[in-house]
Amino acid sequence: MKKGINVLKLFATPGVAPVGQSFIPSFLSREEISMVVEEGKRLNIPTAAHCIGGQALTDCVEMGVEVIEHAYAATDADVELMKKHGTWVDLTSGIFM
Repeated sequence: MKKGINVLKLFATPGVAPVGQSFIPSFLSREEISMVVEEGKRLNIPTAAHCIGGQALTDCVEMGVEVIEHAYAATDADVELMKKHGTWVDLTSGIFM
């Protein structure tokens, strides 16, 4: 905060899904995600997560992360969950272009 940050960002998943696998590793527990979100609330700044999908996306949304960056592997159920929680998505579609 002293250096002027205005968002807390988590790195919840790898950048792309592992080739030939549907499983997307999650780097953080629900407790770790919750701790960062609560700290953001305490500091009055939003929380974002680099997250392409999988269980990490569900965990981030349910724990209160405000912005999911990328969401390349989000399912229809993930989209509905994000809508329900009012979660923003920063799709960053340039990777596909």
